[in-house]
Amino acid sequence: MAASNKFNINPFDGSNFHNWKFRMRRILDEYGVLSSIENEVDNKDANVTKNDKKAMSLIVQCVNDGQLEILMEKESSYSMWKALCNVYEKKGLAGQLGLRKKLLNLKMKENENLEDHIKTFEEILRQLRETGAVVSEDDIVCALLNSLPDSFSTIVTVLENLPEESLNVDVIKGKLRDEVERRLQPNSDKSGDKTSVAFTAKQKFNGNCNLCGKYGHKARYCYNRFGGREKSTIQNHYHNNQQYPRVENQNCLGRFVNYQRPNRSHSNYMEADNKDKVCFVSENKHDLEEDKEEHDLKFFVDSGCTDHLVKDDSYFSCHVPLKKSIKIAVTKNGGFINAIGVGDIKAVSYSAKKKTECEIKNVLHVSELRRNLLSVK
Repeated sequence: MAASNKFNINPFDGSNFHNWKFRMRRILDEYGVLSSIENEVDNKDANVTKNDKKAMSLIVQCVNDGQLEILMEKESSYSMWKALCNVYEKKGLAGQLGLRKKLLNLKMKENENLEDHIKTFEEILRQLRETGAVVSEDDIVCALLNSLPDSFSTIVTVLENLPEESLNVDVIKGKLRDEVERRLQPNSDKSGDKTSVAFTAKQKFNGNCNLCGKYGHKARYCYNRFGGREKSTIQNHYHNNQQYPRVENQNCLGRFVNYQRPNRSHSNYMEADNKDKVCFVSENKHDLEEDKEEHDLKFFVDSGCTDHLVKDDSYFSCHVPLKKSIKIAVTKNGGFINAIGVGDIKAVSYSAKKKTECEIKNVLHVSELRRNLLSVK
């Protein structure tokens, strides 16, 4: 319905009373007569009477014909305002009960805009307060976190484990907005000091090996380093037998590789296969330069894993211990492992000789893991 008065607001028709009430109070305040509806006065001072008449006129101009019946017999702006509030604003326990249920049952849809959801949440909260209800900060925090969909479960867990003194509604809203912004920018370019990560396709190495001096491969892939066997052969042996080399040195930040089960006809695929293989590497910058294999931390890419899982918390640039562990199902028979922390791993991505700083967010720390898992969709 188009606005039909000079104030550019829709005349009140019985719906959205709280929004109309907010706008109406601003108009009355602008004209200097807000006090006329807040307190009933017996003073017949000329100035008071003038302000009261002005307030009455403003209210009448901002309601439609269907609401005039409520106002016609009222002799002051205060009585007009009170009559409208009594009809459309349910106060007391009855009004509070319905709004509290509405607040607790509010759920954000997976594809819903976060800002729209927050506006709806705040509107219900404001209506609840106007009924006279006292809503604590803890109640608001719990209700807002409870209203989020399953896709926000990790960030909710992080927020639940923040110190209580730093957990408030404004902090939660800020963190949620940061999370949404991160999801809109999957290739986030955030800097980090501790870890370097590479996402690279297999390419021919244009240089000499530091171990044997031969051209075309790095020392980590050197044939002589593994007693006459290709590194990829050893990797395939461990992979096919479900055995994984331990990381001996945990003072560095490691390397992780996307293993793919090779065909038996080309087990030495890292040197011989021409197909691109994607790898993910994480390690200290000086180790990246020194090319040290003994510091490797291997990851397995898992399309069935809903979260990134890491066994050792020393790889995290930001780590929050969980007050209550998260159970992660690992078998159809009910077996599970426990995530005891969550955090981020800052990284540097290398692709086609291009360096990009980035960050792996919301990684779960699971000390019971046999191998680290990188979730992909």
